[in-house]
Amino acid sequence: MSQSSNSCTLHDFHLPALNPMSLMFQVFINQSETARQMLHSHERPSASRPFAPYPIRDDLRDLTMNAIDLLKADHERVKGILSQLSESTERGVKKRTELLTKLEMEISIHTRLEEEILYPAYKKAGGKEQDVMYYEAKEEHRTVDSLVLPDLKHTDPSTPEFAGRVKVVKELLEHHIEEEETEMFPQAKKLLGKAELEELGTQMETLKTQLKKQFSESHMAA
Repeated sequence: MSQSSNSCTLHDFHLPALNPMSLMFQVFINQSETARQMLHSHERPSASRPFAPYPIRDDLRDLTMNAIDLLKADHERVKGILSQLSESTERGVKKRTELLTKLEMEISIHTRLEEEILYPAYKKAGGKEQDVMYYEAKEEHRTVDSLVLPDLKHTDPSTPEFAGRVKVVKELLEHHIEEEETEMFPQAKKLLGKAELEELGTQMETLKTQLKKQFSESHMAA
């Protein structure tokens, strides 16, 4: 039997030549688009959709610090400023003056955050032991804010007396920070819990923004 004239072979089809580089580029584009869509929709990667290399982590969805983490970050800034002040010399008058202004801002704002937000919540949730620590911490604040720091501000930064007073402020603040971070803060975590500490952190960030603005405005006016 002869082959029908309508039959055809593969040679009758003219397929375009496949360029390997073009094919790889198209695959890359498709994968990138899939990844973009998954990230945009916060979708988790799966076996069927494996092309989202940077899934959004739950712990990065809310960048607001909780109250304890925020206060600890403040502590680190204060310790850094104190270290620079301690290492400064009598010839660095401008540097000492600038560092002292930064220290004053950090301490004054930090004290307000603690005394207006964390301390009352800590005292309310605790018992007699927490009452004692609450009043002790406030007294330490008063010693630094009302006595030691004002004396330092009125001391000539080009004198040895300034260095001596910096040392006293540094020792008092480091003692206060250590007590808070080893005693009060761990207790506050247990007493208040994660949700309340996050809410207090939000309140602190709002107040902190307001206080920084007020501090800047008052020093610009002066």
